Amino acid sequence: YLPEKIDGVRPGMFARLHLLTGSAKKIVVPSGAVVRRGEVSLIYVLDDKSAPRLRQVRLGEAQAGGDIEVLAGLAAGETIALDPIRAGIDTRKKP
Repeated sequence: YLPEKIDGVRPGMFARLHLLTGSAKKIVVPSGAVVRRGEVSLIYVLDDKSAPRLRQVRLGEAQAGGDIEVLAGLAAGETIALDPIRAGIDTRKKP
């Protein structure tokens, strides 16, 4: 319930209310680790030999602190390259 008298409130005004109804575990990555090519989002994932491999991901909402949610294409516990430029250079050097 709202208080009876609130200063500055006039008819026709509106407000947005965000309610936290639960919590869920999310996979988030730094937005700087994401490579965007057109409408495709990619992340360099390190394989078992620590070689970077480019993988397509589907992104969700941006989070506080500059992170972005990954909805698909990345599993929890996988190692990603935080510097996609360096990872791309390393990929081109290896046969």
